[in-house]
Amino acid sequence: MSNDDVLRITGLARAFIQGGKRLQVLRALDLAINVGEAVALMGPSGSGKSTLLHAAGLLEEPDAGDILIAGQNCAAMNDRQRTAVRRDHVGFVYQFHHLLPEFSALENVLMPMRLAKVPAEEASTRAEQLLTELGLADRLGHAPAQLSGGEQQRVAIARALANQPVLLLADEPTGNLDQATAEMVLSELLSIVRGRGLGILVATHDPLIADRLDRVVRLQDGCLVD
Repeated sequence: MSNDDVLRITGLARAFIQGGKRLQVLRALDLAINVGEAVALMGPSGSGKSTLLHAAGLLEEPDAGDILIAGQNCAAMNDRQRTAVRRDHVGFVYQFHHLLPEFSALENVLMPMRLAKVPAEEASTRAEQLLTELGLADRLGHAPAQLSGGEQQRVAIARALANQPVLLLADEPTGNLDQATAEMVLSELLSIVRGRGLGILVATHDPLIADRLDRVVRLQDGCLVD
């Protein structure tokens, strides 16, 4: 594995049983993402984009293949070890923000750090800094219902970055926003990702989004094509 890789996947395979038949979604798939690199993942609906993201983020086990995150081969890990890698090294952003409605923006960002037992003062400082970088310095105490769609997604991005991951996985992160807001949120996200040296894999249908990233890979017949 290169020192520049935050994610390296080799020989990844995943199949599902559907209607009594075996459906091969991913087959011998290889992918590497470097430090500071933003990669767009494209392909038609049902091509396996979410399956690839779930496997890369250790949310589900593939049938075959190796997944290395921050230099650690996760294929041989037990559930506890995989959970620790996912918590400490991977951030997730989804199309829908999934914020906890009863908590403020700041409290939502603090949540993953509490689970990781980050000291309270450090967690608070980190959460405020992230929200400020995303233009939400005056929204820290607002509940999700008091925020616009773009602001809610910014809080979700800050939450994904809270535990200082090396890899960010995003599934249609701007798909629920209007185009102007989507472009603004994407610009802020890429600025933070590149500034911190993260790698990011973004599943998207939007060619305008893909054009803003460093590289585009497409899922085709269960394999990736650059």
